[in-house]
Amino acid sequence: YDFLNLTSSARVNALGGNQVGLVDPDELGLSFYNPAALMPSMHKAITMNYIDYIGDIKIGYASYAHHIDEVGTFSAGIQYANYGKFKEATADGQLTGNIFSASDYALNLIYSKNIWDRVTAGVNLKPIYSKYEIYSSLGIAGDAGISYVDSSGNFSAGIVAKNFGTQLTTYVSNG
Repeated sequence: YDFLNLTSSARVNALGGNQVGLVDPDELGLSFYNPAALMPSMHKAITMNYIDYIGDIKIGYASYAHHIDEVGTFSAGIQYANYGKFKEATADGQLTGNIFSASDYALNLIYSKNIWDRVTAGVNLKPIYSKYEIYSSLGIAGDAGISYVDSSGNFSAGIVAKNFGTQLTTYVSNG
């Protein structure tokens, strides 16, 4: 499920592609990289990102956040990668005339809570569905992170364990 490592934000991509220490109380998309970056100020925020990637590849991410006092902040989103249409061929390279597609999807179910004065912890549970031609697979992954923001808001740091999990079903065909 390597698509989980693709960037979903123009800002993060411009900063090198992976920013687990970046915290911005107005940017919900940062919780994709570190679930601890999900803040109460993001209550009722929506983010949508779309990348028209190389060739016919399309990548997207959409998410919504909701904060509940004394409980924490929640976010639900979906990440996808659509790799386009492919022409089917035999093992010796002869085109069959059939067309097929390939795509990957992951739900992002994020929860974060302030655990100390300037420290927030967060987790992200990611059920995954992948389909390539007649082959499909299910998996589950997760992220766990911590972020720190100083009192001035000018310094932040984070640490994340990212994309740990397992494949639940191997790539099998429909018959």
